[in-house]
Order: sequence, then structure tokens, then C-alpha cells
Amino acid sequence: MKSIINFSGVTKKYPSGTLAVDNISFDIFENEIVGLLGPNGAGKTTIIKLLCSLTNPTEGEIYIYDKLKKKKSTIISVVLEGNRNLYWKLTVLENIKYMLALKGIKFSDRTTLVDELLTKMNIDDKKDALVGDLSRGMQQKVAVIIALIDDSKIILLDEPTLGLDVESVLDIQELIRFIAKEMSKSVIITSHDMRFIESTCARAIIINSGKKIAENTVEEFKTLFAKKSVKVVFDKQDNVEEKFEKLNVNINSKNDSVEVDFSCADNDDIFYEVMEALKDNKCKINDITYSDIDLETVFLEIIKNDRGEK
Repeated sequence: MKSIINFSGVTKKYPSGTLAVDNISFDIFENEIVGLLGPNGAGKTTIIKLLCSLTNPTEGEIYIYDKLKKKKSTIISVVLEGNRNLYWKLTVLENIKYMLALKGIKFSDRTTLVDELLTKMNIDDKKDALVGDLSRGMQQKVAVIIALIDDSKIILLDEPTLGLDVESVLDIQELIRFIAKEMSKSVIITSHDMRFIESTCARAIIINSGKKIAENTVEEFKTLFAKKSVKVVFDKQDNVEEKFEKLNVNINSKNDSVEVDFSCADNDDIFYEVMEALKDNKCKINDITYSDIDLETVFLEIIKNDRGEK
């Protein structure tokens, strides 16, 4: 695959002394969907700002299609969290026309594409509605359309599912796949919604405290942590939660029952320790469920390992 973005040893240190990005290198390839993941303050927003030329690297270099990035690239479009590329007092169509005019593009040259995207996103009947009167999901769709109506080859989506209902999330997911496959664009997504990333992205880059700590395909991430997620539900007893606090498990106490959940490989001690604690306290087990580990669990494991936590 051809690399279209190359971060090469990029560091960003702000005048305040904050080291937001620390010697990060990665590639983004043609027509792929990549998740950029990390906890709050990890450096995701700074990476987006670097790509959009809202700030410049302190050290290192950024290449776009093998050319050193020295100024704002016209082949990158971004949809920021909160739909900040929209004017709420304009209609959907007025927003689109205005943004095209800013980019020096005639609306008549994009009419077919605009109609196609409005139909694809099921908002063609809202083109004359004020953006401020639309639902958050519809606003997000308009924001994405605006990012797609020029000749950008790279689309940056910052928290695209934030505040959306389930139906809107599925619509955005289908749209992103359409963008990559049918429109031949590369998509970079920052999100805290691990289920969305797992079902949408082929690959993920995980950063923490400004450093890249992991990079792999989503499926390979899950394979690396060849574990099962286990949940045990048992009858509640006086102070029984205290018996499990010393174990590396999550405890959820309800009115008449307690749930403990944890991840483990086939021969991990934690499984036998939990079973022993249940036996010693004569707990009545109501249910035990096993499931394959998901990307969210993998992500938390990687972040904990990076922090040196158990």
C-alpha cells in the first residue's frame, strides 16, 4: 500500500513547556480507515492540529504524498468535535455553498456530488432546513458532507459519534466505509467509542502521554491479548465485596447480587483465585459467562501496561 501520510520522529513542545507529542512516527496508507486512540491528554488533538497546520512540529517532519508538509494541505479535510465547521443560522444548502465559495469552488461543479451525498445520508429532504434546527446526528452528517465536497484525499474525524443515538452511529459508520471504499479516501478517526472503532477501523494507533505505545490491526491487537472476558454473578452477602477487592477484578454490587468481571488466559491464576474466593465464602453462583475480549479491554490493558499498573 502507498503511504500518503508519514510522521517521522515528530515532537511538539509548547512554549509553556508541555510536551504534547514525543518523537512519534507512523504512516497512513491509501483508502484505509485508522483509529487514533488514547486517553484524555494523550496528544491526539495535537496530532490533528499538526496535520491541519494549526501548529508546527518542534522537531521531526511530516510528509504528505512523499512531500514535506510546510503549509496547510488542500488534500486534508477535518470534522472537529462539536460540528465546528457549520453555521447554525444558515440552511444545509447555504452552508455547503458558503464553504465551497471559501474554497474557490463553483457550486455548479459539485451539484451532482452534493445531491449524491445528501441522498446517501438520508438528509436530502432537510437541505432547506436551518442547521441549528437539526438533530446532532444530522448536523454531523452535514459536517461530513462539507469535508467531502472538495478534492481532499484525507478526512480527519474527531469524535464523530459523540452524543449520537444508535441509529445515527450506524449511519456514520456506513458513511465512513463508503468514503474509504467508494470515494477512495483515507479516514483517520479519534474516538473514545471503542466499539465504533472496532467495527469501523482496520488498524489502530494507540498513544499515551505523547508517545506512540502500540500500532497494529484491530484483529491482531485482539489476538495479542489471547484472553477471555469472564463475568460471574452470585448472591450478595454481608461484606463479600471486600473479599474480592484484593483481586484484580471489577466489582459491581447490586441490591441482591454481586458481579465480578475480569479477563484471563486459559491458565491465568486470576480465574482460580476468583473461584477459590467464591468457594471459601460459600457464594451461590447464579451465572458465569465467557466472551471473546474486545478492543476496549485490549486498549485498557495496553494503557495500564504503559503506566506500569497491574
